[in-house]
Amino acid sequence: MANKIILSSDEPISCPKCNHKFPLHLGITQQTIEKYESEYEAVFAAERKALEERLAKEAERKANKAFTDQIARLTDQAAESTKAAEDAKASIAKAQSDAKAKALAEFEQEKTSLAKELADKDSKLRAFREQELKLRAEKRHS
Repeated sequence: MANKIILSSDEPISCPKCNHKFPLHLGITQQTIEKYESEYEAVFAAERKALEERLAKEAERKANKAFTDQIARLTDQAAESTKAAEDAKASIAKAQSDAKAKALAEFEQEKTSLAKELADKDSKLRAFREQELKLRAEKRHS
């Protein structure tokens, strides 16, 4: 296809012989106008189709990139959530372990205290019984 110039059909032109000015459409036959018009429309349609295809491919590429970025962000968020859940479980397990150890320590301390108190009471009870037995024995002898 040769180089084309697109002009308005109302474009004024001059006759090369007499310099008479007239609109372009009066100097060109209707058949010639229709020929170039259909060629122009075909070229325009092909260019439009190529542009639409390029735009569709670009839009698809951008959408894929956006989805890939979004998937990466969601994957990172999921990993962070999983790590946070694991950290929370570890904290709960540590808190339970600490509470259990503290409860056991308090229980052992209370058990030791009660055992000591019981031993003191047993010792005093033995002393009172011995004293009672002595008093009874003295009472019998007197």
